[in-house]
Amino acid sequence: MTAVRAIFLLTAGAIALGAPATAGAQKGKVVRVADGDSVVVRSGGHSHTYDLLGVDAPNAGECFATQARSALKHLLPRRAKVRLAGDPNGTRRGRYITRGSKLVNSAMLRAGAARAAGIDALRKAATLRSATNAAQGAGRGLFGACGGTGPTGPTGPAPPPPPGPVDNADRVRKALIGSQLVEFISTAQSSSRNTTRFCDGMRTDRHESFTGQIGSVQNDFAGSWAILGIDARPDGSLDAQILLTYDDPSNGQKSINITLAGDGTVTEQGVNASELQAGGPCSPPQHVGQLQNDNAAAHQQVQQLLVGKRFIDGAMTTDFCTATRAIRREGATTIDGTMTLETALVDQSGFVGIVSLRGTSANRRFAVFGDPGGPPFQMRDLGTTTDVAHNVTTGALSC
Repeated sequence: MTAVRAIFLLTAGAIALGAPATAGAQKGKVVRVADGDSVVVRSGGHSHTYDLLGVDAPNAGECFATQARSALKHLLPRRAKVRLAGDPNGTRRGRYITRGSKLVNSAMLRAGAARAAGIDALRKAATLRSATNAAQGAGRGLFGACGGTGPTGPTGPAPPPPPGPVDNADRVRKALIGSQLVEFISTAQSSSRNTTRFCDGMRTDRHESFTGQIGSVQNDFAGSWAILGIDARPDGSLDAQILLTYDDPSNGQKSINITLAGDGTVTEQGVNASELQAGGPCSPPQHVGQLQNDNAAAHQQVQQLLVGKRFIDGAMTTDFCTATRAIRREGATTIDGTMTLETALVDQSGFVGIVSLRGTSANRRFAVFGDPGGPPFQMRDLGTTTDVAHNVTTGALSC
């Protein structure tokens, strides 16, 4: 099974590529406030950065940015106990955050410490809209201090644009190629020491060593590796999901989640400890074809496949007008916004792309996949809990 075909199957299933959590509220404790609309929360032994759903605070250097961060720190002090809940129409990291009986998302908007953004499709849209309308009507916070509807722009030199998906993928690749990641997992009954080697050409070798009540077991696997998804944190670190696809199909696949810190340190999530060491050569590939692993060439190829196509799902349509613009119509709602190709993977078996659409009133995220030789392609809405994929057709667009 080739790497992209394996990723195709995962994309069509229930993999954590971005569909927001829709289960019951998750409990945690505040570690720190990252900025005016995101916070680091520790839950289940792990710390993650979450965004306040429907809330858009000024960025650093913009009018009221400092006050917005201070307001959120007041609402969410360190070690505060909170509950987090996702929304089926929200973003991957977006959460409703509640402390006690107070919905922090609404409190930030009502204080005028931030603006509402992307709320139309959210379940709590009415609550968030009421809060921001009250702040705007009273001229509170940034609505009074920044002249009208929000931040007036940078007060000093404009900050450089944030790194894009290809930049982030390149950064992860450079950190891993030529190295090996050693992970340590232990319980009261067993212990494991596993080593994953990352070579150029996207080759990988993995050695697994397990010791428990049944004795000791060792296994060796050879295959390819791909960057399946990346999330950028406000502090500049990156969370990346790495997929290992073994040459022997009977061995299946392995997913590894890592964090790349700003200083270049790599740690693996979900293990007791991990260490990135210097690596050696990997075994040669056992199948024909080279994976274009989320690089500029793969992005360009997938963008060329998308532009001029219409995605039809029921009564809704998504038109890919250019490499950076798409229009989605959902009944009376039209999202005309910026299209970003987050991830692009291509080989002779097919292609997979993760696409985000950001409009002024709502955001959407999709997976698109198919044969690079031409349509029909398929797409799946990653904001839903279903695994239904829909065809993409050619024809007149509404751009």
